[in-house]
Amino acid sequence: DVMDFDKCKIVVNKLSKDFKDLQTIYPCISGEPLLHPDMVKIVDLIRSKGIHCGFTTNASMLSRQKSRELVKAGITSLAFSLDTTDKKKYEYLQYGGDLKTVEKNILDFKNEFLKHNNYFSATINFVVSEENENEKDIFLKKWKDHGFNVSFSNYCNIFDRNRPYKEEIEWGPQTRQPCWALWQAMYLNEE
Repeated sequence: DVMDFDKCKIVVNKLSKDFKDLQTIYPCISGEPLLHPDMVKIVDLIRSKGIHCGFTTNASMLSRQKSRELVKAGITSLAFSLDTTDKKKYEYLQYGGDLKTVEKNILDFKNEFLKHNNYFSATINFVVSEENENEKDIFLKKWKDHGFNVSFSNYCNIFDRNRPYKEEIEWGPQTRQPCWALWQAMYLNEE
């Protein structure tokens, strides 16, 4: 399910009114945001309130036209999920996906963004797994050379009952600090 635009408008209007320190809204935190039929309108709505807007995409649907529309709407940041530099591995990990097209879409977005802004800051998120751990250095160099931040995180099977849980970590009121950004960013989804 996705939040329809009218409901989104009510929520964004309320957030912008009630949370004066809110700096960023990230619409659609699970799934592919560009599947939402009104994502450009949502970005435009959020930006019309003076609030930054960004999301993470796999870039498979990020055409040059969609990049233009997002930039025109005022998108302030995008992060990209990309887990390999190998064409065949990408086809396997993204079931039939086209790595060359996705890389072109990412670079086209950067170029379109720079036509209208005097800065560019975007991150490419790479989830490290057994299939791609040998690619980290190549991946880092490739995307750093294109001016992107690169973030690595380890694959974690959320269904694995043997993973460490928060209860096993030693922390409590004497060591835990409150989050300074608690009311400065908001993730917006149907729930």
